[in-house]
Amino acid sequence: MLQFDLPQLNSNTPPLFDTAQGCKTWIAALPLSNALEAHRQLHDVLEHLNRVPITALERLKILEVARETASFLQDELIKRFAGKPIPLKPVEHSAWADMVELWRVIETNYLRCFMDSQNNAETSAYLPLITQRCLRYISLQMLAYNLGYSKTPAGLWKRLHDLYRFSEQGEFATAKVKDSLDGGEKISTCGITFVRALLLDVATPAGLSAKHILLTDQLLQLWAPRTLVKSTQPLSTGHPALACDLAQDTGLLPPPYKQDVATLRYIDRESLANVMKKIAKGLQKGETVSSSGLPESANATEYVTLIKQLYVHWCDTTRLPITIFKSPNSATAQMCFSIAGLHYHMTGKPFRQPDKPSDLSRMEIEDIKVFGHVRKETQTAMIGDMAFNGETWHVRGETMDRVQMLRPLECHQGLSHGQLVGVRFGPQSRIIIGQIKSLSNDETGITVVVQLLPGKPLPVAVREAGASHLSYTPAVLMIAATHEAKPSLLLPAGVHPVGKRLEVFADNLYIVRLESLVIRGADFEQVAFIAADSVVATTLQRPAAGTNTEARRIF
Repeated sequence: MLQFDLPQLNSNTPPLFDTAQGCKTWIAALPLSNALEAHRQLHDVLEHLNRVPITALERLKILEVARETASFLQDELIKRFAGKPIPLKPVEHSAWADMVELWRVIETNYLRCFMDSQNNAETSAYLPLITQRCLRYISLQMLAYNLGYSKTPAGLWKRLHDLYRFSEQGEFATAKVKDSLDGGEKISTCGITFVRALLLDVATPAGLSAKHILLTDQLLQLWAPRTLVKSTQPLSTGHPALACDLAQDTGLLPPPYKQDVATLRYIDRESLANVMKKIAKGLQKGETVSSSGLPESANATEYVTLIKQLYVHWCDTTRLPITIFKSPNSATAQMCFSIAGLHYHMTGKPFRQPDKPSDLSRMEIEDIKVFGHVRKETQTAMIGDMAFNGETWHVRGETMDRVQMLRPLECHQGLSHGQLVGVRFGPQSRIIIGQIKSLSNDETGITVVVQLLPGKPLPVAVREAGASHLSYTPAVLMIAATHEAKPSLLLPAGVHPVGKRLEVFADNLYIVRLESLVIRGADFEQVAFIAADSVVATTLQRPAAGTNTEARRIF
């Protein structure tokens, strides 16, 4: 028998209900319009049910009645924290923690059903269903930890492996069970649920946005049935083997694998690889998302990018880049954030309208009247008001184009996957611009991997061409690192579409046309451009020293 540590039973406090019909009646009265209150009540009643001595069959019926409402309320909680900057604010963290806790409580109830059914003639026939439910609620806890960019706690993987191995020993790993929450055929198996957890983990959720983590789980709902779990390594089909060890508390393992280990299980992805390639090619040729059978949670371009990324992780691991971070040259780095913040830290002063050089703040005017110049203290105070203060992070390792850093707990800047950051490794060093590619949150802080953008950044000002009534906004000109590459602009996300003509003020006033999107980040877009015209603008403020030669070389 497979045993788990569960809460002790206690019959002193009667439950609000102890039958499936009683559960239906109770759920009908839940205040579903108030998701937080309904969630709290459902958690409390199921937590109490964990300690109530009722038959395994009745407990199973109650859980089957409650799981649809639980799923609805969990989806409502996800909206409160998914995609929000890390670390989460207290109210967001509370929603995340409540989500994890409800999945844990439901899993524990199903585990009690599982333990009570192993030698129970009345419910032993339901073991395939109960085991699949246990596997799914463990994997949902893992999904929740991924959404919080937190590590999977010790013991979850081992529980998943033990339950799957039990399904193999019981010869029902591939037995179909009904699952009304499965968006596809409403059918699942222990093997499908097991693979779904493994492949989500190997997709490296730390390197995905919250939207793409959820989208990947939806895709696995459709595609996990295309896989097989085998005890022997599949014949070579051009796809490197993926395997896990059921005796270990971890997910899929990197090769090579020892052939004589009885607890190794291999994932056959031949059919999965074929369907992924077919769908990606179809989308690239103009097929719609709906005709491809995909959830309409993203557009075709976004799906193609995600599917290609997942294909490498799931089916063609030989193409995965091997990143070895070397000892850093600097122990710390100064960090700055947002295009406006980058502009300030590159120029050393607040942004001003180039066509209004005398547009001074009240504090600056007072300084000039009294001191004849703007004091450094005033500039510092203004920057503090605009929230452009930087942070000091610890550098853990670096490569030619990536930096791994630890954001200490005492820092306050929220971080998002795909966010724009500036990195300065020393007071005399120039700012290097990068994009957050990976986040991992634990008790020591947030481990961040930053992908450095090629090219040299220069602060500029931009506005729509011919729109003299509009104000200039800060932007960053990226001077191409090679002659073949095109120059580009870092612009606020969603403001300036491709094809638009912009005025760019560097050493002079230039007209450019945005030509193609290079990167779409969380808070910015990098857009390549071609120079259209230049205009002498003698009334404009003199640019920062050092920009003239660089800018003229571009335009």
